[in-house]
Amino acid sequence: MKKIIFWFVLVGMTALFAEAGAAFVLFHSGSLRSKQVYIIDYSDGSSALVQLGKKVLRRASLLQRGGALHTVSVSSDPSPLYIYDETLGYTIAPGLYRVSLTNLREEPPDLYKFWATVEPNGSRATSHVPHCAERTVWVFGDSVVWGWGNNDEQTFPWLLQARYPHTRFINNAQNGYGTIHALVQLRSLAGRIDADDLIIVGYQSYLNRRNVASPSRLRAIDTARWSVHDAERARHPYGVLEDGRLRIEFVGLSCASNDGWCDQPDPPEDEMVAVSKAIFAEIRALTDATLVVAYMEGEDDDPVIAFLREQNVPVADARPNARVYQVDDFEPFDSHPGPLAQYHYHRKIAQFLEENDYLDRSAAGSAATGLRAAGEPRPPCDVDAGAYR
Repeated sequence: MKKIIFWFVLVGMTALFAEAGAAFVLFHSGSLRSKQVYIIDYSDGSSALVQLGKKVLRRASLLQRGGALHTVSVSSDPSPLYIYDETLGYTIAPGLYRVSLTNLREEPPDLYKFWATVEPNGSRATSHVPHCAERTVWVFGDSVVWGWGNNDEQTFPWLLQARYPHTRFINNAQNGYGTIHALVQLRSLAGRIDADDLIIVGYQSYLNRRNVASPSRLRAIDTARWSVHDAERARHPYGVLEDGRLRIEFVGLSCASNDGWCDQPDPPEDEMVAVSKAIFAEIRALTDATLVVAYMEGEDDDPVIAFLREQNVPVADARPNARVYQVDDFEPFDSHPGPLAQYHYHRKIAQFLEENDYLDRSAAGSAATGLRAAGEPRPPCDVDAGAYR
């Protein structure tokens, strides 16, 4: 009889601890992923342990269907989001897009949406109406600069445009681009860029892999299942150094269409860094406009940033400070920087531009700022300015 009681108590205590542990995991699973705490529902008679088991099985099913990266589905209206582009390999067609991110890890799935406006010239909108000014700031970069996950009004180029209404900002960034894409764009745009314009190129250390179209980068694009119209023709540019000179080639964006490119190992780190340095050197030499590099993410001792500073290229350290909560994201939907981070990008870049007299918030015009004096006529608006085609 004592043994029966002992085993009964042991089983009961084990079940109680298991239930408490499952409830603890469920309760905190949301907060660990920046969501509200999980509310345990006992109305259907199931325990926390059973509900945890269902979540684990659902997650395992998602992994079996294609891996952790596929637990968030991306769609757009209109669709597809990306199209083939003869110059850059791929881009987004002009239009107003409603982009939806669906978190398949939840039942029913959670949904997040944002709006993005792509202008006729291919740039992302920086204001609600066409903005004309005597001076232009040309902005280039990847999805962080483009503002993936953020509505138009939340992106830092939009905030800079609002801060400096007497200067035109053109956001030529694009999702998935590297510095190599900025060079391709600037080769086409160089004739339109005036000496008193500004060029801002966003840089993060991970762009070095994109600048050589590393196999790991293209595999990541494949894994993310990008929706590209005419995907077989979509391409990715990459830089090659021959006798110290930079040459740009293209490779198929999809691993299924690039003849085994994705099966190769990545180039050595020093080779990728050397290509990035050469890209920036050519960008600087293309025009007489001032080049400012916005350092968005990376270590203090980044070799490309060190090179730029050695070459006296202005570097604006726009990296948000996570210790004082300057960084947010869209988890569990996406890890891209959110509106808070975009605000601090804008603030840090603006502070750098003003401290170095590259831009002025005053309404008075001057040769140094490129702003028009009161009563000075507004120049005609070139709606195609910024187009790389």
